Amino acid sequence: MIRRPGDDTQDAVRWWQAYLLAENDQAGEFRERSAAGDNHARRQLASWLSDRARTEEAIEAIRPLADAGDDVAELWLARWLADGDHPGGLRQRAGTGSYHALLELAG
Repeated sequence: MIRRPGDDTQDAVRWWQAYLLAENDQAGEFRERSAAGDNHARRQLASWLSDRARTEEAIEAIRPLADAGDDVAELWLARWLADGDHPGGLRQRAGTGSYHALLELAG
């Protein structure tokens, strides 16, 4: 994939903005950005939800990134599925080749 000059800068700016929104508990804003396709906001939203023991919501927030092949999202999803006692979800993901889900099942 060819990257245009400035793509990395814009990506870093989106990451920083999502980070600051999470740090300032501006959940509504990073929910909106997440819904609009900002993957950095989606990751921050999922992490923010998990930090507040809202694991089920965190699972739903991170699932699209995990489904798209994001390795870190897959790791988080597998851990949250294991922590939330979702063996069926872990088995399903392991059956589709998720290394992280397989490790969580083995544990």
